[in-house]
Amino acid sequence: MAHENKIILGYWKTRGLAQQIRLLLEYSNTPYEEVLYPTGDPPEYDKSEWVSAKFNLGLDFPDLPYYIDGDYKLTESNAITRYIAEKNDLIGKTVEERGVVSMIENVLYSWHVDYWKVSYDQNYEQLLEKYLSLVESKYIGPFLKILDKKNWLVGNELTYVDFILYEILDTHFLLLPVLRERYPLLVAYANRFEQLPAIKAYIASPRFLKYPINSRYAGWGG
Repeated sequence: MAHENKIILGYWKTRGLAQQIRLLLEYSNTPYEEVLYPTGDPPEYDKSEWVSAKFNLGLDFPDLPYYIDGDYKLTESNAITRYIAEKNDLIGKTVEERGVVSMIENVLYSWHVDYWKVSYDQNYEQLLEKYLSLVESKYIGPFLKILDKKNWLVGNELTYVDFILYEILDTHFLLLPVLRERYPLLVAYANRFEQLPAIKAYIASPRFLKYPINSRYAGWGG
């Protein structure tokens, strides 16, 4: 799965929506370079570096993250994620599996939306108890049923939704440490993912971005 030319991945200097893409690129042994755009100090949170570049990159829909491979250019995190996954046979083996993968991708995006509502609120601490209850009932419960029967979410092999779920779990173990205590099955799943040779090497490398998780103006993780 090696690639001759390096990809350019552009994003804010955070984990955010680019982390699942980074994980996929690392796992697939795809050479890439990152362009990390800074956010300035409060209260202005200056983004002029990105603003000055935004409309000069030849992107059809200028946004972050972006993915540039020569003349081929994409934006939107899910589109980039699926594109890399398809190139590396990580989308499911059958039509039925691909349908399940797509379903799970949409569920995980809904989880992201619920997470952003809390983590970007300046009073996020007041929302955590209610958010924990939502996460356990709406998301963790169904995922436990799936992972109680198999190592990965769909079929017997990795698909790109495993990369998305891992990143969500990793951030939630930090936001809601009680999840580690309550759900050893999810901890085992995350550990299994982290032991994949390419992922293990990435996490140990200086390329790995542990923090910040969110933008600087987020209530948590910025």
